[in-house]
Amino acid sequence: MGVKTTEWIHRAKIFLYSLIDIEYEEKIMLIEEIEEEVALPDDYLERFTRYPLENKEHLKGREEEFENLQRAYENWKISNNPLLIIGETGEGTSSLMYASSSLYPHVKIIENSAAIHSEKRLLYLLKKAFRLEEEYKSINEIRDYILSSDENHVVIFENIERMFIRKISGFSLIEEFLLFLHKTKSKVYWIVTVNKYSNYYLSSVKLFAANFTSIIQLKALPDVVLKEEIMKRNEGFSQVYLKPSRITKKFNKKLKTVDKEQRQKLLQEEFEKRLFLYSKGNISRAILFARLSSYKVKENVIYLKAYEQKPIAKLTLNELFLIEAIFQHSRLTINEFNNVLRNSKRESRLAIEQLLEKKLINAYKEKSGRVEYGINLVYSVSLKVLLRERLNRNFKI
Repeated sequence: MGVKTTEWIHRAKIFLYSLIDIEYEEKIMLIEEIEEEVALPDDYLERFTRYPLENKEHLKGREEEFENLQRAYENWKISNNPLLIIGETGEGTSSLMYASSSLYPHVKIIENSAAIHSEKRLLYLLKKAFRLEEEYKSINEIRDYILSSDENHVVIFENIERMFIRKISGFSLIEEFLLFLHKTKSKVYWIVTVNKYSNYYLSSVKLFAANFTSIIQLKALPDVVLKEEIMKRNEGFSQVYLKPSRITKKFNKKLKTVDKEQRQKLLQEEFEKRLFLYSKGNISRAILFARLSSYKVKENVIYLKAYEQKPIAKLTLNELFLIEAIFQHSRLTINEFNNVLRNSKRESRLAIEQLLEKKLINAYKEKSGRVEYGINLVYSVSLKVLLRERLNRNFKI
């Protein structure tokens, strides 16, 4: 068979594929080209709710961390070393803590979701953790009680970065707690979690990590785990992958020369490639990517168009310092911003409003009415890149 004949047969096949798939292609192209506000059913959106897992069997990709947790606990029985766990926001630190609670007898978890800026608040949390009903007026009194008791304890203290404020005398409470931790570590196995950027800052200015001989740093989850998690959330739906808004000419040309099945395979591979690149092993960012990529739901079909983050508009130095302060503390109120940055209330309010408008931060309102501001996880990696480039912060992303 000659070369020309082979080429003719190949072109004929492509033509036949185009006739067979013409209705499919027209529908897909129409969906790809329509620029409309994405409206997804509430029951579908509920699939992307993020919450800590409590069952070890449901927590995938953390087998090594579980082994290290078990080893650290056995070591404490001999050396009384407290454990520090360093994790990125959204990596699943809380899930790991809850799921691993079965490793310990009668574990107490101090969730520490709100800021701790007073000894009164710290006393309340400690009394609650150790189930103390009597009146204790100081941390030293609780220390004496623990040391005089025959009982051993296991206490998980989450988000220790909520215990300091970056100002003069703003580190006294966390220093007092660390001293309390060292005094009681023969009776209490302390497991302390800290945000990765907070640890970078605290260890730079206060040698924070040096207080812990045992340290576990959460690793990025394998791509296969992220893929399984996203597939699970789309279970029950047929998935149709749409062409991303921005692709190379070479890839676009390739899409035009293949049949429907091969086109979907190529688009799925491209989707997963972008998912892994965006999430960087962070399970919450992977879930966010999948949620933001959910383009349209029709009957039992979900159309997926790979999310593309818009470039961050140029930020002022004041805005960058504000963003860094949030990374250091996890969340801050306006008054706390004023104390940290030495801004006027008006300056802080203006900068916050601008960052809210750019969707770089989110507002969180507690039941008490207290409003805190935290980083929008969608932009967390890009913002850290800016801190490293413009403020010369030497940390790993």
